Amino acid sequence: MDNFEFYPHTCVLYRGSTLDKVSGKEKPNEYYRGRCYLTKGQTWFRGNRYSVENTVMLDNSELVVMKGDMVEVTLENGSVYKATVKQAYPIKDSDFGGQDLEVYQ
Repeated sequence: MDNFEFYPHTCVLYRGSTLDKVSGKEKPNEYYRGRCYLTKGQTWFRGNRYSVENTVMLDNSELVVMKGDMVEVTLENGSVYKATVKQAYPIKDSDFGGQDLEVYQ
């Protein structure tokens, strides 16, 4: 079990955006790129569509993550999961310091 990786995914966090002067399109502002772990949560039907709520675990407890930030998680197979941060919780564990992000699509 020497190759065990607790944070097997790659996360990119974005907050806000700026206007690209060349293309005229909005470009999200990246403020974090690092290791993380996406865990599957709940799926339910709201109104006329399904809603998915998952947790993204970060290994960085110093990072200030805010409600409304966008997160992109690249999984082992290369697929990308995009979501919005609903809430961030610090992890109170000396072995696995970091934070949990409650996210939704």
